[in-house]
Amino acid sequence: MRKIFIFLFFSKIIFANDFTNVLVINEDLTSISFEQYVSFLGIDQEIPFEEILNKNFLPVENNPFYKGYTKKIYWFRFKIRNDSKKIMTIYFRCCHYNTDIAYLYIISNDQFLQIIKMGDKFPIEQWIFPSREILFPLTLEPQQEYTYYLKIQTTSKLEISFYLYNSLIFKKLYSQEYLIIGIFLGFIFLIILMTLYLNFSVKTQTTIYLILFMIFYYLGLISILGLGWEFLWGFFPYWNDRAHLFFMNLALIFSYKFMALFYKNYKNIYKYKLIFRILSFVNIIIILISFFGFTAYMNRLTFLVVILVFFTSFVLSLQSVRYKIIVEQEITYGWLILIVSILLYVINQLNILPKNYTYFFNEDFLLFTSTIFFLFLVIGVLKEYSLFRLTFFEYDAQLKITESLQKAFLPKDTPSNFYYIYIPLFKVSGDFIYYKKNDQNLFVIVADVQGHGIGSSVIVGMLKIILDFLKEWNELDQILNYLYKNIKNYLSEISISLNLLKIDESNGNVEILRCGGEYPIIIKNNKKIITITSKGTLIHSTFFIFPEKENITLEKNDLILLFTDGLRNFLNYYPYIKPEEFYEFIYDLFFMKKDKNEIYSVLYQYFKESKKYQDDDLSLVIYKYD
Repeated sequence: MRKIFIFLFFSKIIFANDFTNVLVINEDLTSISFEQYVSFLGIDQEIPFEEILNKNFLPVENNPFYKGYTKKIYWFRFKIRNDSKKIMTIYFRCCHYNTDIAYLYIISNDQFLQIIKMGDKFPIEQWIFPSREILFPLTLEPQQEYTYYLKIQTTSKLEISFYLYNSLIFKKLYSQEYLIIGIFLGFIFLIILMTLYLNFSVKTQTTIYLILFMIFYYLGLISILGLGWEFLWGFFPYWNDRAHLFFMNLALIFSYKFMALFYKNYKNIYKYKLIFRILSFVNIIIILISFFGFTAYMNRLTFLVVILVFFTSFVLSLQSVRYKIIVEQEITYGWLILIVSILLYVINQLNILPKNYTYFFNEDFLLFTSTIFFLFLVIGVLKEYSLFRLTFFEYDAQLKITESLQKAFLPKDTPSNFYYIYIPLFKVSGDFIYYKKNDQNLFVIVADVQGHGIGSSVIVGMLKIILDFLKEWNELDQILNYLYKNIKNYLSEISISLNLLKIDESNGNVEILRCGGEYPIIIKNNKKIITITSKGTLIHSTFFIFPEKENITLEKNDLILLFTDGLRNFLNYYPYIKPEEFYEFIYDLFFMKKDKNEIYSVLYQYFKESKKYQDDDLSLVIYKYD
């Protein structure tokens, strides 16, 4: 610093030969673009400030002054004179927040006054005016002339603007600008929240990827706009150079996944999936390398990826329209608007567009077009949601009808020694309970149709109808053969497990045919538990092997239990009871309680309290031999 003072003291001749035009301002100043008063110098390496004073500066011709990505150090010189009779405070709008170095040297009356240091190498709380743009407040004494030297160096794009504002105009513009940005970003944020809410109803993988894309794109957008630096991570300069790379590359990855599912009906989508996998790998590499530096190169590589994504997704979108692939057209149109606007922004960043368009296709343009995209997006999502709701209401109405029919299929007017518990996992079930009384014989069927939904309940209804049309109930082989013959053509890929029992109530003889059902359990009147491990295979459309017949004899007060695998799973998950303890509970219940309604009340209360451990349809039949 002392060298600068000494140098300036002996360098009046240098300033005397400086023919830079002086910008004269007074109290009438509102706002002004003053590039015609600015000259610049570009150098390849760092040199002392006192040498800069001797260099020849060139006039600046454009506002903003744009050089794209460059390693050069640029110096700008301009002079301002306060021609009023009072102190003036004005604001110099300089450049974007992610400029690495923005030093302003202030000289007056051949005396060095101060250096104002700003740039994203410093935490934002150390800035003289924290903002998403670099702004220098300048205080000018009356009738004084000041010479300013602005030093700029950055690994991001180099774009310098030259605007002066008085304090009132600046505060007005500043508040208006943030109000507009807040409205746009708030609108996008609300759309993301609404889409997230609708996803709880739609619950498709496509909408999940879309929401993840929207979230990371939103974070990338506020990083590019500088709002992340100003309000979120301004204390952490390291992250500032990498935030937009991290978020935008993640957004790109989820955009590939979204497009692959969104256009899944396109016959050549597998080719695009291969391209998306390669691009995803490149995006991951960019994220990883950017944490170690090289952010300028990673920016340009990201721009290259965006250009490739543009052509890929543009062609894919056009193909979807051409071949009339069933997708929401609003989402397609919004997607096209977004990728075109991102492409223009990227080309602008690479300094390819003519200078006249440089200031147009900037971050504010990207924010505006992104808002249009999100508007189209929410229209498409709402249409999809309304279609889903319509389908849901139709499905719910059908579900209620099916539920009422299935309840009607359950046995009515059962004998005093016949009990059953039926607890579907959802509203409808694949479990089936049937009984038929014939002379002294009681026939019992407990079946489990694969699945839990309406399809399984339809098969249950068919089982009911088929068995109701059976005239002769005698031999189990005959009954099972009749059932299989009439149901096999309707099973397709669905299978049925069941147990078929014939109980002679006069002597306690029981015949059992098991077709993949759970092993029947006998609880003897002395608490002994017997498992009937009869053989048998599932009933299926493509094969059927008759099971072996098992014969047992019940004694007075013996219990026989038939159930579906829902009960077995329930006992495996229920942490407070083992199967043997459950059977003991059943034994005690039936030998202590005599009233049938009381037994039912205890059973239903037992399963109700432990409902959370149920993961399948649960059916239980208990027959007590009197």
